Amino acid sequence: MVSRFCSRLPVLLNIVVLLLSTTISDSINSNSDLNALLSFKSLITKDPMGALSSWDGDASNRSAPHFCRWNGVTCSSHQHGSHVTALRLRAFGLEGNISQSLGNLSHLQTLDLSNNNLEGDIPSSIGLTILSATENYMTGRIPDWLGNLTDLTDLNLAWNNFSGQIPQALGKLTNLARLTTQDHTSFDGATSLVKHVEMAYPYRLLEILDATMLQGSTSHSTQETMDMVIIPVVRIGLACCRTAASQRIRMDEVVKELNDIKKTWEDHFAKITGATGRAADGRALH
Repeated sequence: MVSRFCSRLPVLLNIVVLLLSTTISDSINSNSDLNALLSFKSLITKDPMGALSSWDGDASNRSAPHFCRWNGVTCSSHQHGSHVTALRLRAFGLEGNISQSLGNLSHLQTLDLSNNNLEGDIPSSIGLTILSATENYMTGRIPDWLGNLTDLTDLNLAWNNFSGQIPQALGKLTNLARLTTQDHTSFDGATSLVKHVEMAYPYRLLEILDATMLQGSTSHSTQETMDMVIIPVVRIGLACCRTAASQRIRMDEVVKELNDIKKTWEDHFAKITGATGRAADGRALH
């Protein structure tokens, strides 16, 4: 009996260690979420509606609610702990700076700070699916790292004081269903958002392109096919999908553009085959 127990002891110890490490890890993550929320509150200088009055991080106050019950906070239901998945503080008249510690909310999916009077930079949180920061006092450039939020479906940055270039990295947000930003004339070059999508989108085409379209191509000929045929056709498609009908390309222009693409490709192909034929004839003479 003793020997049988001893033989199972390493397995039991591994289970105990695993359970303890999971509990400790969840506790650390929960504390990280708590600290991030308290850091956000500490930088709020005005809270006219008392939106953060329930945000009490005093451990000695037993009557204080758990941070998952704080106003505007939504948590996941987890067996070993809770994690903040959404922070919704819309239209509470909050003033102050946005704490970068919000980026430590590793499970955050929805961040809505719209219709407040907040300043500072947008915190980075890779798992976000919804980001709304409209009607605040955010300044500077729209950050390039927004292009890393590949799960983002809704991005609203309207009515702020952003300037500079709209980052081409936004073209990487292939799951984005809605994008709202301020009038494009606030940005350098007054280049429209649609134009930036047109500029960024082609570089992602190889990820979604049917491989049979490029079968047998070398890396050089693949790039030629992309540049001369596929990218121009995609740009025509984008021009047909503009929101305002007056901005869409006319069908007679579509036909002309497609014919031009076809002719350019046929001329290019004829040059290649002609050069190949002459080279073959030269080798035959020798």
